[in-house]
Amino acid sequence: MRAERLSRVLRKHIESRDDLKRAKKGIGEVERLLGKNGQNWMRGRLSDGDGNFCLLGAINDAHMEHMAKDIVFSAIQGSIPGSEINDIDCFSPDDSTIYTFNDDIAKEWSSIREVLKRAKKAISNAMKSERSIYA
Repeated sequence: MRAERLSRVLRKHIESRDDLKRAKKGIGEVERLLGKNGQNWMRGRLSDGDGNFCLLGAINDAHMEHMAKDIVFSAIQGSIPGSEINDIDCFSPDDSTIYTFNDDIAKEWSSIREVLKRAKKAISNAMKSERSIYA
């Protein structure tokens, strides 16, 4: 179900291979800002002015396009226990969901890393797909 949800987000927002590349680049920038081992990840604030960010702060600082933010949001929805959202059109990305995930649900860096990994994998799978998701 998680992969299907991410796939629906991609179909909804991606119009070209360039869009996929931009989304992947944006998520890569978020990873860079947070640090390979989460050394720049924080809770409680968007950023501290010293190069540390929460997930939402890194997304905002990376100037991610709306579609990449949607992909991260969907990856978060799929990682919340008991999440039963089945129709991608029934919700829209909400900064408070990303912030809450960062501060209250993600107990450690590995949860954040897993969400970003899932988002990148969905984009990579779409790029490798023989059929066009944007047709």
